[in-house]
Amino acid sequence: TAGEANTCKRHGDCIGQEICLQGKCADARPTKTQCLSDQGCPKNQGCKLNRCWEEETSRRYCKAHKDCQLQELCDHGYCIDAEPTHRICSAQQDCDAKEACRGKICWVPSSRKQVTVKSCSSYRDCTGNSICLRSRCVQGEGTGRRCVDNVGCHVGEECVQGSCWRSKSIARCAKHDDCHPSMFCYDETCREGKATGYPCQKNKDCKGKQRCKEKECWSLLERQQCNGHEDCAIKELCMEDMCTMAEPTEERCLTDDNCPPRQACKRNQCWKPVDNQRFCTTHDDCYDYDVCIEDRCMTGFPTDRKCVTDRSCENNEICRRNYCVKITGTLGTKCVAHEDCDEDMLCQRKRCRQAIPTQMECLKDSECSNGGCKFNICWEYEEKPIVEGRCAMHDHCDAEKLCHKGVCVVPESTSDMCTTDLECKSTDRCKLNFPTQFPFLVTSCTRHNDCGDYSVCRESTCHLGRPTKHLCHDDRDCDLMNAGCRFGVCWSRLPTCKEHRECSGQDICYNGFCRTAEPSGTDCGFEEGDEQCKTKEMCRHNICWKLSTRQLCRNDDDCDEYSICEDKHCITLRPVDGSCATNGDCPKGHKCYRNICWDRVS
Repeated sequence: TAGEANTCKRHGDCIGQEICLQGKCADARPTKTQCLSDQGCPKNQGCKLNRCWEEETSRRYCKAHKDCQLQELCDHGYCIDAEPTHRICSAQQDCDAKEACRGKICWVPSSRKQVTVKSCSSYRDCTGNSICLRSRCVQGEGTGRRCVDNVGCHVGEECVQGSCWRSKSIARCAKHDDCHPSMFCYDETCREGKATGYPCQKNKDCKGKQRCKEKECWSLLERQQCNGHEDCAIKELCMEDMCTMAEPTEERCLTDDNCPPRQACKRNQCWKPVDNQRFCTTHDDCYDYDVCIEDRCMTGFPTDRKCVTDRSCENNEICRRNYCVKITGTLGTKCVAHEDCDEDMLCQRKRCRQAIPTQMECLKDSECSNGGCKFNICWEYEEKPIVEGRCAMHDHCDAEKLCHKGVCVVPESTSDMCTTDLECKSTDRCKLNFPTQFPFLVTSCTRHNDCGDYSVCRESTCHLGRPTKHLCHDDRDCDLMNAGCRFGVCWSRLPTCKEHRECSGQDICYNGFCRTAEPSGTDCGFEEGDEQCKTKEMCRHNICWKLSTRQLCRNDDDCDEYSICEDKHCITLRPVDGSCATNGDCPKGHKCYRNICWDRVS
């Protein structure tokens, strides 16, 4: 890294988490050994802030998981080794705390299969080099400032054994070269930034909070407040007091009044706001490090490798603004191996192709059918789209249709029985053990109680949901998950679907929602399909699948989110109250599970 090139005589000459080793500043990490001087530390370690520090030899900067290698995660700005949990996900909310959803799989840092967010009141409640901020243990680093208590430290810091510590997620810097190429040094902190297009020689040539980097003014990446268009970058407008990306139109103007609504006059030209995926013909038509792929600007992820042309970069990278930019994830990109493609793709016939993970482990491609082996997991190629209305199996039809003689048709009504709303269509409720159709029950809502037992009200509509592990007081606590707060817990909306292929590998499209499924043990073929499966079972991947009930169990974790384990069998429950920590917090006869009070389904 840039810090390793700095010469030093003592640790104080280095910045952030660097120590002075053999006359040069080197990235380092703290150990558990306390010390008073370097003599109290093992060889090739240094004593800093009364703790022995060892050199960090594998640190790589990142701003997103895609910036790291395929079996790594981006943690607080640095790439760390990771391993798959073999649990499938479609979004971050499907994974546990401190896990990451990458390539449709939940990943955890290596050697830590179960990671939980620990509540704390001070650093003494945390382990290692963690500190307590906002009742949560986070990775910390020393600032070098002495203190007696937290009052003597800045906001967002904690006094640890006489020294102020801050969150490690804030990378410190002395100059721009200390930061990732997509960042610049602002107030001794690496901040995400973007080039404005205005030339400069030094900081005073730039406006406000901008800084001069590589002879160009850089501004903070977060949207800036503004009073006029000139406060923003060249390709931005000042709209509603915020800088917004824009592009010029063909209309000339003198003032904003000469331009159509939602446009503004800048440099005698009407400009209009644009979205991130704007139309393009060359990379120069895109902003910052974005690249032009199939006439659309796509997000690019700059690496730390400088370049002059694409030849200086690795496979599937583009030289953009003198840095190699990753563009993995593009369907159809040329490839040699699976690792050349994005996380949820495989390399087939030298082209990246979309794939979905299965639950089968593997060591090589030959162990997987209709796909390949990646991350020691078998992946299958996604099926090709079928002409609308035509079909070869039920999978090719909408959720409420069946495949009959090659055509998707609406089936006749049935007298299927049910025990809970979970077994009904999204427009039905289970009443008297039979699905009852709307409009006898409401679909619109103003609160969660207007919906069924397992649903939440979002955007005035009832959505079937599943409880997560995140506690809440109101919907605002669940907004980042696009979920609703009910019974004191965030309920995430189940993904809607029309076809099985729209669901992840372990789910099936059941009554319009992606639901967890399990193999029934019966094989089926493409020709006969569902006819070889039992009622309410579906043929997918040559196996009959049924809605997951997880009948046999050893404990509650073996059952789904709506069931508990009793007498080695999963029993479906109905949520009635919350939140709770033990059965004693619930009404008599009810059970506390996943912080919700549940009752038996009558």
